[in-house]
Amino acid sequence: MNVVIKKVYAAYETVDEYSRLGSRRGIFTTRDRADKEAIGIGWYGGTGTVMTKNVIIVDDVVYLLESPTPVELDVSSEEAKVAREKIKASALAKLSAEERRVLGV
Repeated sequence: MNVVIKKVYAAYETVDEYSRLGSRRGIFTTRDRADKEAIGIGWYGGTGTVMTKNVIIVDDVVYLLESPTPVELDVSSEEAKVAREKIKASALAKLSAEERRVLGV
């Protein structure tokens, strides 16, 4: 088993004038990439918040130390959304008309 702990940078939306954090927009291996992702997601269109976090990588699966859910590195929330939609469309294309009807899609 290969285990590595690494420092990363998380970009968060800022939802009010008190710098309260909103949704996480991505976790990045470089500060520059996180800073670019944070542009325009702050209060009134300003820059969001970038925080230093630690991840543990266990056999190529990445976890924030504060969460048991695996995360993806260097993928913004928009990029992840587009990738999920492509996977979903690909999976649905393999279904028959009856299978899609049963699933309600």
